[in-house]
Amino acid sequence: QENKRVLAFWKFDEGKGSQCMDLKADGKKSAIIGMDPKKAWDKGVGFGKVSSVTLESQAHIQTSFTEDLQGSNSIALWIKTTSGGLLLSKVAGKAGQLLPGSRMVQVTPTGEVKLTLIGSGKETILSEAKVNDGKWHHVAWTVREQADEGMRVSLVAQHCLYIDSKLQGQLDLKRAYDSEPAAGPLLIGKAIKYSKDEKPVTISGFTGAVDNLRIYNFPLNEKQISGFNLVGRKTSPFVITSTPKETIHVGERFDYAIKFT
Repeated sequence: QENKRVLAFWKFDEGKGSQCMDLKADGKKSAIIGMDPKKAWDKGVGFGKVSSVTLESQAHIQTSFTEDLQGSNSIALWIKTTSGGLLLSKVAGKAGQLLPGSRMVQVTPTGEVKLTLIGSGKETILSEAKVNDGKWHHVAWTVREQADEGMRVSLVAQHCLYIDSKLQGQLDLKRAYDSEPAAGPLLIGKAIKYSKDEKPVTISGFTGAVDNLRIYNFPLNEKQISGFNLVGRKTSPFVITSTPKETIHVGERFDYAIKFT
């Protein structure tokens, strides 16, 4: 796919206050709603002075991200919870029902991660792994859709769910070439109520911590997902050291003795 890029990236490294920054949103802030700012921040994943946002079921993060997520894309983030709830949602509704193109990421009451994409039917992927053990886990949802060649035929996309860089399930779904994307903003941790088959459905808000949420316009591969997992856990496949330490200037050629451990 041409022009591969990051669509949104929340590092959640502010460490204080009721706002957090999408680094790709040209200064637009995301608001932490329904949570005491003094309780909303905790230590995050990765190297350095990092933080994460902690949410309770009545709280959520309202983002300004409304870009189209049809076609190939990826969503990746870190979570820590002992309970669960609706982790991410980007939905559109009419008369109390969710419209096709709506998508949700949920941690079920029993600890599995559940992906839902509303289409002609309601299609889901449920993880085998459980994530409600109070430890950090990396979640990735990748979508690889066939190119639209203007043939006016249904487009086929492969949806995959990874937990801690391990494939949990995949599903091939079709969508109409002229289908409309869900126009709503991305919500992090917000509860939802809607109607399905004339029956009310309620999913509570997410209770737990979130960190390093990234959205891409292409499907991450397993090597990239594994890299996120290694960095988040402060694990590296090797370390490069040198004695004495050298200062290298841009454009300068050099010989550098290295040791792999």
